[in-house]
Amino acid sequence: MIHRIALMGAGLATAAALTACTAPDPVTEESSPAAAESAEPTEEERTPGVMTTQGALLPDFPAAIEQLPDSEIISSSLGTVDAGEAGQSADASAPAEGEEAPEGEEAPAEQVNAALVMRTDMSEEDILSFYTESLEGHGFAAVGEAGSKDGVTTQAFHAEGDAQTVSVSIGPDPDDEAKRLVTVGGVVAP
Repeated sequence: MIHRIALMGAGLATAAALTACTAPDPVTEESSPAAAESAEPTEEERTPGVMTTQGALLPDFPAAIEQLPDSEIISSSLGTVDAGEAGQSADASAPAEGEEAPEGEEAPAEQVNAALVMRTDMSEEDILSFYTESLEGHGFAAVGEAGSKDGVTTQAFHAEGDAQTVSVSIGPDPDDEAKRLVTVGGVVAP
């Protein structure tokens, strides 16, 4: 189950990274919106249950997913989590008011799908070190060792008890080979 949830988080992170790699042509300063306006999605970009923006963190972005120091934010997104995605069965529900969860079980917590895509010149080792320390501070633990495939390194993290998962993916920046694209995403508490 942990691997399945981690893979779903990795899928969200990969999708966010791929969309970030295909950003539209830059606009001139005259036609670009103010920074506050650019954080608002346009009508064309809206998808039910999903908010996304380019170049900024969305308001109320989960604290567990921190921005790398000195990185450029390419995009951030937040989406709702279906009961099955959060490691709960579709018919799972919280205990009735005044009741406690059965021993060994915790009541399902509210969770969101979140992804943050950044560009950085930090080394892969420093990126993994930063996120290992950051996520451990939020109750996560690494799942196995980081793995690499086709030039992309991925490390999964899991928080016991509430089915939170985060995946960190690091790959080359197609626009600048001296930099890296980092995608951090998964199912987390808001």
